[in-house]
Amino acid sequence: MRKTYFTLMMVFAFAITASAQFYSTDFNSTDFPAGDPVGNNADWNSDPSWVGNANNQIRHDRANWKRAVLDRAITASDGDFISAKMTVVFGRDGQNLGTTAVNNGLVFFGFKSNNNLTNFHDREGIRVVYDGSDFVISSQSDTTTQPNNANGNGANGSAPFSTPITVAANVNTEYEFTIEIAVKSSAATSTLSAKIDGSAVSTTTGIDPELYAGITGSGIYFWTWGYQMLSHGDIDAIFINSLTVDNSATTLSTRKANAFEFGMYPNPTSNVLNINTKEVLEKVEIIDLLGKTVLSVRNVKDQLNVSSINKGLYIIKLRSPKGISTKKFVKE
Repeated sequence: MRKTYFTLMMVFAFAITASAQFYSTDFNSTDFPAGDPVGNNADWNSDPSWVGNANNQIRHDRANWKRAVLDRAITASDGDFISAKMTVVFGRDGQNLGTTAVNNGLVFFGFKSNNNLTNFHDREGIRVVYDGSDFVISSQSDTTTQPNNANGNGANGSAPFSTPITVAANVNTEYEFTIEIAVKSSAATSTLSAKIDGSAVSTTTGIDPELYAGITGSGIYFWTWGYQMLSHGDIDAIFINSLTVDNSATTLSTRKANAFEFGMYPNPTSNVLNINTKEVLEKVEIIDLLGKTVLSVRNVKDQLNVSSINKGLYIIKLRSPKGISTKKFVKE
């Protein structure tokens, strides 16, 4: 039994890692042919200036205010994380960012509550600015209280990062951007975090309520928005080399593995799991290797009957006012 248990644990670990990716692409030329609008791909909507590039990239040609949207709805619930990690290149060898557009935005990466190209409201993400020597990355939401965002639709989105992220600006150099929304019990308590390459993580608390309603309802969408490129020297394109969007795993160091401690026995079990914790449990879920919830019970005290589920390896997910904690167990 011990050998079987170890094998199942290895399979389970692989399955959890594999299932964490909601969407991942290296923008290969088969799926994104050179010169073809990104929107020709079934997973995307885009303005014509977003096209495939010959080097397994997509690029945003020199144009202002053009958008590309990943047309896959992402949902999550309290305790989950939504993240996007992308590698980005600004311009080509021999080009420069110029000096006439200092502090104008270059590009936005983030999430919004709709998948169309004309509605830019109900968003949260990051705005990349060139300040004359560095790229400055700040949070930006759909609120008129954010800098350089007079077209926002209210004052209820996130506040700017208290400390913007700054890195040296170089043309034709790959940068890795990571954005993460930690979903909590409300928009006001959820957080937006970001980093670039090996920078420290910047975080702001409170996100747009309409975006939060999409996260916990019909879904939100990853998107990017090329800003005032025509003002930035002679660079003629922004390139995205890869993109991974997750809707379950944290990519930034913004949470502990478990929100609280608990004991569980026997493991393996054939009928009943005894749960030992000081927390008030709001809900207990059993999740299989494919990430499917096979059992969900509210207001569990100290025992959970698992006799109805098939034999195999599972994860038990406990939810309390403190957050979420998980462990693995085997059903015999």
